[in-house]
Amino acid sequence: MHSKHSLPVLFFVLASILLTGVSAVAAPDVGTIIFKDGEEFRNVSYDVNRLRQVIIIQTLGTEMVIKFDQISSILDRKFRDITDKVLNLPIGTIILKSGEEFRNVGYDVNSIKQLVTIHLLKKDMVVKFDRISRILDRDFRNVTDKTLSLPSKLKLATAGPTWGIALRLACIHSIPSSDYYTGFRAGFGYEGDVIVALSRRVSLRLSLSRSGLRENWTTVSVEADSGRMVKAYLDLNVVQYFVSLQYDPSGDRTLGRRISNYVFIGIGVIEHNGSAAAYGRQYSASETKWANTLGLGVTISMTNRLGFDISMAHHIVYAEVEEGGEWYQPFWDLELAYIFDAKVGLVAYF
Repeated sequence: MHSKHSLPVLFFVLASILLTGVSAVAAPDVGTIIFKDGEEFRNVSYDVNRLRQVIIIQTLGTEMVIKFDQISSILDRKFRDITDKVLNLPIGTIILKSGEEFRNVGYDVNSIKQLVTIHLLKKDMVVKFDRISRILDRDFRNVTDKTLSLPSKLKLATAGPTWGIALRLACIHSIPSSDYYTGFRAGFGYEGDVIVALSRRVSLRLSLSRSGLRENWTTVSVEADSGRMVKAYLDLNVVQYFVSLQYDPSGDRTLGRRISNYVFIGIGVIEHNGSAAAYGRQYSASETKWANTLGLGVTISMTNRLGFDISMAHHIVYAEVEEGGEWYQPFWDLELAYIFDAKVGLVAYF
């Protein structure tokens, strides 16, 4: 029969084993903790309280309670940096657009409100995304895009108001080439566009432009007996009508977006209105040709509703057909002419 003292002894032994096991499991970590003010504690035990964002350091029989934002680095027994892992808080350098720089700081990112909370030594600082120039990690690699990126479902909801219609007015410089435009020099003109958004990336673009080409020359009259020198001139006004599809690779139609790139391709007609004067007489003629256009451009926002636009377009004009042919005959039988337009203007968003 067991002694009446055996049960208490057994209970004490089991309790000791359990307590020892719990102590082993809950034993504090050991490592080196470096403060932002340069103070360093080597080979110390510490516990992490993420709820209160503090670390409890046990040293020389005493405990120190230190806030996360006072800590520069935490190293393990092999002196590997485990700060981010321990604090569950990114550490890096944040540079504001004003030039202000915060090095080796912890920070939290709120993607919904588009805010970054910087944990400084004495207080926290809350900064909006649009005030931040760059964020660097501990190795000074640029992690701005990765850190400030929005969840895909929130991007459209938090992007702000978007435009649906844009009006553009530009000055253009037209440069003709090919045999069809032989004798004509480059000229200036203007262009107007109405751009209607069809989706996030695709818009319908309606364009109307007019530019003047002119050539001056002096020639000898065909009247051999008089041999008169005749002053003559020829004006050619080129009027372009195009319907195009415009594509914005970013898919961002947010008002005030800083830089927007786009490309467009379309079809239309080019009207050639010519007038000439010689021997004191006036002559005029008009001819319309089918054409395609291909272009690209960039818009730089000046305000939320107004932007500065720079673009260029290359027009392919179906100038002539072979004798006895029709305009719809095979492409390789057509005589092609070309007009290159460089454009600078303003665009307004609605």
